[in-house]
Amino acid sequence: IHEHSNRRQEPLQIVDCAELAEDAALPRGRGTVHLAQVHRLPGAAQARLARELKGPFESRTDTPRVLSSTDADLGDEVQAGRFNRELYEALSVIALKLAPLRSRRDDIPLLVRHFIQRCNGELNRNIKAVDDSVGRALQGHAWPGNVGELERVIKRACIVANGDVITVDDLGDSLARDRFHSANEVESSLSRAARAALHERLVDSPRGTS
Repeated sequence: IHEHSNRRQEPLQIVDCAELAEDAALPRGRGTVHLAQVHRLPGAAQARLARELKGPFESRTDTPRVLSSTDADLGDEVQAGRFNRELYEALSVIALKLAPLRSRRDDIPLLVRHFIQRCNGELNRNIKAVDDSVGRALQGHAWPGNVGELERVIKRACIVANGDVITVDDLGDSLARDRFHSANEVESSLSRAARAALHERLVDSPRGTS
C-alpha cells in the first residue's frame, strides 16, 4: 500500500504495538505508520491514540496514513472490553482480510526471505537461506499462528544457526504441533535460545578474542 501510494517518497514507520509503553504517542510525519499487532496495544495507549487520530491529525498538514494489522478479531476484542471502541472505529474504516497462511503457501518463501533479512539486521547475522529440508518442513506445517508464528520460527532458527544456511537441526521442535504457545511464551523461549546460543559461541571462541 505504501509503495504504490503518493506517499512512497516519505518514510514508512512500523510500530510493534506489543512493545509500546502506556505513554506512547503516534509517530508524526507525512509518510505511513503501520501499527503491527494493534490488539496488543496497552489500554491507556489505545485511548491516547484514539484521541490523536480524532484530534491533532485532522488539523495538521503532515498527517500520516495510519494502517494497522492484527491476527485477532477486533470486533470481539471490543465486545470483551479489551480494545477501545473509538480506536477500533478509527482504524476500521477500510478493512482487508487476508487468508490464513496455510491457505497461501506460495507466500512462505517470500516471507522467509523477508524475515531472514530482518533478523540479519537485528541480530547481526549473515544467514543466506534455508535448506531444502527446511523449505519442505515449512510448507508442510499447519501454521496455527499464521505469519506471526512463521516469523518467530525463523527468528529462533537465525539465533541458534551455526552456519549461514538454516537447517532442520536449527528448527528444533519449533514446528511440533503441541509447541504452539502464546506470543509471550514464545518470546520467553526465544530469549532462552538467544542466551544459550550466545553462551555456546562464547565458550567455543578462542581465548583472547571478543
